[in-house]
Amino acid sequence: MADTIREQIIAAFMTRLEDWTTARGFNHDCGGSAFRAVKYIDESALPACVLHPQAEEVTQQYGQNHCEMMLRVEAVAELSGANPSVIQEQLLGDAITIMTSPPYLVLVFAAAGYTSAVAGDIGKTVTGGTTGDTGTLISYDNDTRQWTILPDNSGDEFDAIEAVTITGGTGGGTTAQAAEQVHVTSLIESIVYTTGGPAETPKGEDTTVAVFAEFRAKYNTLAGNPYSQ
Repeated sequence: MADTIREQIIAAFMTRLEDWTTARGFNHDCGGSAFRAVKYIDESALPACVLHPQAEEVTQQYGQNHCEMMLRVEAVAELSGANPSVIQEQLLGDAITIMTSPPYLVLVFAAAGYTSAVAGDIGKTVTGGTTGDTGTLISYDNDTRQWTILPDNSGDEFDAIEAVTITGGTGGGTTAQAAEQVHVTSLIESIVYTTGGPAETPKGEDTTVAVFAEFRAKYNTLAGNPYSQ
């Protein structure tokens, strides 16, 4: 049986947490050990993060369920000689950014001079000729001339009227407009940070520090049918 809309959203955020790496511009590499709803993490897996899906509130209107699901993220890292509070603030900033900052960009190309992308282009580096912005091609639609990319860092935004190529690939063209940011999944209306901070103040004998952050994700389903919107 297909997954519920709620499960698809949770799975999308689990995939997003895997991008929590210094290579993607974050302070820590928690994405290498991203877990779901576990209480214990071995220190050999640190730094790590855990996603805890929590209760949701639902109201019904016009045949739809309007859902507000709470998601809790916990992050743990080893003490590395830095002030523990500094590490905690880095972890908290990372958690807020990776859960709420739209991670993907959609590039829309002008018809003139457009070269269709091919299956072999997926996973290759997309580069803007003017800005030098880069990202990884996630998907494409040659009929609408739209590409979805994962930028290499938050500053990679791609300009309008910019020649774009794929390193070692086939597709290319000139953007018709500035890139549009999109959420982790189109299944949600929004996600906002609601509360968070240090899990506790580290003691002298502690070797790790931890933080938590909670988020509210809004989405809809058909009333009585959690599998459809």
